[in-house]
Amino acid sequence: MTSPATLDELLSTLEWRVDASRRVALEPGDRATFPGATFVYLLAGSIRVRSRGPQGVQLAFRAGDVVFTTGRNAVDMLADGVGEVIVSELRPVGGTRALDALPDVVGVNQLAELDPAIALLAAQMGGSVKPRRAGDDVICGRMATTIVSVAIRAWAEGDCAPENWPSVVEDPFVSRVLDAMHANPGRPWTVGDLAAVGAMSRTIFAERFREQVGQSPASYLAQVRMDAAMTYLSQDGLTVSETARMLGYESDAGFSRAFRRHTGFAPSVWRQRAS
Repeated sequence: MTSPATLDELLSTLEWRVDASRRVALEPGDRATFPGATFVYLLAGSIRVRSRGPQGVQLAFRAGDVVFTTGRNAVDMLADGVGEVIVSELRPVGGTRALDALPDVVGVNQLAELDPAIALLAAQMGGSVKPRRAGDDVICGRMATTIVSVAIRAWAEGDCAPENWPSVVEDPFVSRVLDAMHANPGRPWTVGDLAAVGAMSRTIFAERFREQVGQSPASYLAQVRMDAAMTYLSQDGLTVSETARMLGYESDAGFSRAFRRHTGFAPSVWRQRAS
């Protein structure tokens, strides 16, 4: 699995919709399982969460903490005592491959102290507003995206990140190439074109790019295009044909094969799931 080269790029590709959000009163011994992407904000009490993944990590959290589960593996929650949590079930609408860089569970202690404004925002989730107003789903999704992004950043800054976590690209010339790829993913880039942007020969560029980013320029560009495709299909409402043309594919079939290879879904299915 490949991952974005920088934290900015990872966060920029993640976007969420909220399928359900609720306040839950906890009693000692209460259990719940989160099969998909979820964030939990602890208003009171303490919980333990355990991933069902191969590593089976178990972590403890208390009031003021926030927990984000990627949905790669199911996660179980156990209440240690009386408490209250906000549980928001999330659906990704772009950038799912960026989640490969994250563990099953991302936890941040004392979000209320680290970022009081975001903690206040998290505390607003889960409320029932009647009657519903136009734009509620969009606003709720943007709130969730902001909360999760801040949680991921705080988690990374807490020295919890694994070895494959996106690191800073120190080479300014390689950074210039990355910016060009993200700014115009549909351009028919060649290695020579990218090397020219970085003011390097093809050979030196390929070596320095792999050294800084951890993959070849072609592999990284393919990932950038697929992340853009997910956004075009789910958020911008483009058709499969329009998305294929935007990203420089000569045929819908070629684009569909590439999309399925990267995401596991046909682009038409991805577009329908986001609607």
